[in-house]
Amino acid sequence: MISTNPMSDSRFVTLVRSAFSRFRAELMRSNSFLFDPVWSWMTQLSGSPRPEDYYLKSGSAPILFLPWCLELSLTPAPEAGFQTDLIYASANKYYFVRLVDDVMDGHGADQNLLPMLGIWDAQFQSTYCQYFPPEHSFWDYFHETLARSANVTAREATLTHIDRKLFLECSTAKSCAATIALMAVCCRRDQLDVFPDWLRFWNSFAAWNQMRDDLLDWHRDLQNGIPSYLLSEGERAKRPNESLEDWFFRDGCDWATQVLSEMTQQMKKQARPLNSPAVEQYVDFRAQDLKEEIARINAGVKALTALSSLEL
Repeated sequence: MISTNPMSDSRFVTLVRSAFSRFRAELMRSNSFLFDPVWSWMTQLSGSPRPEDYYLKSGSAPILFLPWCLELSLTPAPEAGFQTDLIYASANKYYFVRLVDDVMDGHGADQNLLPMLGIWDAQFQSTYCQYFPPEHSFWDYFHETLARSANVTAREATLTHIDRKLFLECSTAKSCAATIALMAVCCRRDQLDVFPDWLRFWNSFAAWNQMRDDLLDWHRDLQNGIPSYLLSEGERAKRPNESLEDWFFRDGCDWATQVLSEMTQQMKKQARPLNSPAVEQYVDFRAQDLKEEIARINAGVKALTALSSLEL
């Protein structure tokens, strides 16, 4: 059992802190009017006075961690300045994507922050310009990936029913911008041959992570009318005149747990070829964390089921 979050590696944490010191300084220098509301939003996401803690929490997606793991698998001495720049670029892109998602999903994000989108996008792209000239093949992947992400995000907003094929397509494409940093590492180290394995791992993680969110947020999604693969399966599988809540307690939680179990095994399989003990440790850590989350959900389902039978 992995009891320590692999993202607590002191070398990696130092790079993250350094990147966010730069992030704060840049935000304060060029966006003084927006600094307070933007910084407040960022710290609300992290649940701490330091926005970077959001990316270091045990349940965080490894969007900053994987490029570090990739370079560490290629050399015992990753390039600190390059990695700090990757972290800075990825953080800018994450806030861009997160703000758009929160506004589109009605999660209470302040629309007055939307002018920051252009700044975050510029910082994201300009960081890579330091390393790759305009004619470099990196930019082909960069633009193709962003176009794919934008198209699928817009398409997802129109969906009312999501089957497994659509779920896999959307979950991987929506988050594919995270793979740009992985491509950057491969180009920087001239090791493009390893990229397909890392891309396969990311795709398996993205599907697993989205399914986990669908399970943990199923009731909020139902209340807010947000379609998901889990709720779509409920619409298909529930009995006549049965509510989605009743289906979830009867069968839906077990169904989602089984799907996640299969996805966990797939994610572990895709981690093995990466030559990265840190990634395998991360996967084991997240799998154990999910197991504990599901145990808590199952306990709540059993308690509600028992209460319902008493009321009958």
